[in-house]
Formats: sequence, structure tokens, C-alpha cells
Amino acid sequence: MISIDATERLFHLQGKHLSYVFAVDASSSLVHLHYGPRLEGTLDWAMFDDNPPLELGSSTTLEHHDKPINLHITSLELSTYGKGDYREPTLHMETAEGYRSLHFRYVSHTLKKQVHFPDMPQAEKNETLCITLQDADHDVELELYYSLTDEDVLVRNIVLRNGSRDDLILDRMFSAHYDFKHCAFTLIKLDGAWLRERHAHSIPLSYGVFKLDSKKGVSSSDHNPFFALQGKEAGEQFGDTYGFNLIYSGSFEALIEVSPHDLTRVVHGINSFDFKWRLKPGEQFITPESISTYSPSGLSGMRDNLHRFTNHRIVKDDRLRPILYNNWEATYFDFNARKIIKLARAAKRLGAECFCLDDGWFGTRDDDHQSLGDWVEHRKKL
Repeated sequence: MISIDATERLFHLQGKHLSYVFAVDASSSLVHLHYGPRLEGTLDWAMFDDNPPLELGSSTTLEHHDKPINLHITSLELSTYGKGDYREPTLHMETAEGYRSLHFRYVSHTLKKQVHFPDMPQAEKNETLCITLQDADHDVELELYYSLTDEDVLVRNIVLRNGSRDDLILDRMFSAHYDFKHCAFTLIKLDGAWLRERHAHSIPLSYGVFKLDSKKGVSSSDHNPFFALQGKEAGEQFGDTYGFNLIYSGSFEALIEVSPHDLTRVVHGINSFDFKWRLKPGEQFITPESISTYSPSGLSGMRDNLHRFTNHRIVKDDRLRPILYNNWEATYFDFNARKIIKLARAAKRLGAECFCLDDGWFGTRDDDHQSLGDWVEHRKKL
């Protein structure tokens, strides 16, 4: 359920066991207020505003009437560089004039029943909240999308539109941004290599920036896009646990930062390494979807949320699956056309709808030491 208090300019996404709350502050920035246990009843700023604006000696503040706003110690929904928040930004871009410090302010919000992003892998979602932000000086617009599913999984992504007359260069365009008002977390990540994927490793968070990424063009077995943050006292069956992932299989980046003020920030999405996207006037850039979940029931509860979400919202468990037959284990490199046809007929009798001809069909690929990249038929076999 999505509740909106137009007077307080406060947004509450309420699930079965969690709540996600944010609001618009006096500077028209989106301020994060709560991600955790489900909240009941009417909400207001006074319940959350435990981070009063402070002017620190070396800080940069936004002046708003007589109340300075220090973004560096404020929990935000989105951050850009150059306006006082020196933690890792959600996005970074450059205008034709060379401006790199854009400030996106709240413009409006809408609730949408059906949201579909063309040519993108995506989850099946419920009602979706769309927040529109704008940098009016450069005519650049952002849409932040939020949907909370029945499985207590928050789905987020960002659409950027170039309304200016000139090209815009995107150097970083992450999918989502999460701020936490403490740093008492253990990071759980999945690392590995070929044939030994997804080994869980845990490290306590400390000051600085921790990075998980892949530059291989695929998410890869080195570091999985999934990671979790778990409260210090949490375990397998109990305690606050957050899980994060991307609906995206390309090069990714996740940054987990602890600031000197004991605040934790998570940003993740497309890898910013070697990323430079020229967005022409009138064009838009759609980021992959970020998913996250919270459970008070430890790793087990977090896993249950993500498993149910994947089964119901990604692979659609109510559909019959076609059967695929692959010849690799039956033949390895030792096959010819006659053997393959025989296997295909056997697969058909078993009810398979698709036959996959595996390694060995190309070049002179008779073993593991030759012909990778020779994408022409192996005429002696076929």
C-alpha cells in the first residue's frame, strides 16, 4: 500500500512486515526517513527528524531562509555531487557548458497502476509511485520509481530525460540509493570464480567505501550483484536484515559507504567504470531495476522474501516450462550429424521442445584447446 500525505509531503510504502518512508524537505530535496519494521497509523516529520541541520566547520550548507541544510549528514533518496553532500552520488553528468553540479528538486508525484519499461528486464509490479524531480537551470528531469510488492520487496529505478537543446554526458547512472542512519552492519557478499561461484563472505562495515563490481560485460562469478546488510545482533532466524540485488546481468557496481558521521549509504547499478553515455536532446535513459528487502527474521526471512519475489514476479511460477535437451554431457566434443539427429529424436520422444547443440559445432573444435571464436560450422562433424 502506498500512502501520501500531501500536506506533509510525506510518502509511505507499507508492506506486510516493512515500511519505507521518505518526504520532501524545505529545499525540495527528497529526504529518506525510514526503511525497516512496518509502521502503523498517521506519520509525520516529528517521528523521524532526529538529524537536525548542523553547520559543521568544514561543511557546505544550502541556505533556506534562516535554516541551513547540510546534505552531507542528511539521509537522502538521491544525491548529486557539488551541493554539499560529498558521499558517493547516485548519478553524475556533464552538460554541454561543462556544468557537473546539478541539483534535482521535487516537482510532482503520480501513482501508476501499470508501469512497463520497453526493452528492459523487469519485475511484475503492483501500484507504482513516480516522483518527478528537475534541475530547472539545465532542463534535465528525473523520474524515480518505487513499487512495493506483496513479497515485501521494494523495486526501484530511475529514468532521466534530457529536455535541453544540447547533449548530456552521463558518467554515472545508478539505479537506486539507500541511506541508513547508523553503521552497525555486517556486509554479506557472494564471491567466487569459475566452478566455485557464490561463496558467502562476511565483513563488518567500517569507515570508507567498499566496492563490489564486475567489468566483464556480465555480472560474472567473481562477485555476485547480490549482497546483504545485517544488524550486529542478527543471525539466521532473527534480527534486522536487508538484501539487495539488480534485475540486470551486465557489468554492475555496488558501493557501500560509511561516513565519518556513522551514516551508511548504498548505491548500485550499471558499472560507472568505462561508462560514458551521450544523451541527446529529447532522449531518455532508463536504469535497470534495483530490488531490496527488509526482514526482522534474519537471513532466513530475507531469503524467503527474495525467493517468493523471484518465483512470482520474475520467472512466473504459474506457467508451464518448455523442456530443453542439451547434448553436452552425452557427447562432449565427440559427435557427428548422425549422432546428433539420433539424440534429437530421442529428446522429442521425451517431450522436449528445444534441442541445444553445445560446444564443438564450430571451427575445428575437437577439444578444449582450439577454435574458440571460429564461429563457422565444423564441416567434418556436421
